[in-house]
Amino acid sequence: DQCQTFQDHSERADHFVGVAGTFNSGTNLMAEYLIQNCHMEDRMAKFGAKSKGVRWQVPWGKHNPPGSEEFRKNHKTQKDANVDAGDI
Repeated sequence: DQCQTFQDHSERADHFVGVAGTFNSGTNLMAEYLIQNCHMEDRMAKFGAKSKGVRWQVPWGKHNPPGSEEFRKNHKTQKDANVDAGDI
């Protein structure tokens, strides 16, 4: 029900997917499947062939519970401090 809102949020080339889930739920395997098989063409055209649009984890941390929208927007891993959670 939020698909159109997400698509309208920003430029398609800035969007990406990331993996999240509880421990022992296959998040590492899912990340590898996505990295190997998912290619976001708009993102690759803008940032280069190595930027396929797949992140190993979501910016708020792969095993952190999503909580509320406020949690997802305000809690970031060190590496992803500048990533807009709305682009996921």
